[in-house]
Amino acid sequence: MRKPVFMCALAAAALAACGDVSTANTPPMASAGFDAEAKTAERVFLDGTASSDPEGDGLTFHWTLESKPAGSAAALENGATPTPDLVVDAAGLYIFGLVVSDGSYTSLKDLVSVSVGEAAK
Repeated sequence: MRKPVFMCALAAAALAACGDVSTANTPPMASAGFDAEAKTAERVFLDGTASSDPEGDGLTFHWTLESKPAGSAAALENGATPTPDLVVDAAGLYIFGLVVSDGSYTSLKDLVSVSVGEAAK
């Protein structure tokens, strides 16, 4: 009759050895920074350094240029870093997206915009 007590004690010891098994990994949060303004021919720096992971896991970054003004040939540089940049070459609205991953989960996309006006001549 002592068998169930022994089995419960064994199960409890096994769970204790595993540590806190109730801690679940949760998705990270992308933060693409604040909307900004610039003038044509300026180099614009984006800032995703406020992105975070609740468990403190390291993050990988993936920036995209979601939209740009007609006629623009601008291309995002260093899009796999927290702080990519580009030279804006046409007036109008540029929209960028950022997703981050902790290796297990990917965040929702966060958007940021840069409104670009003509440089003074």
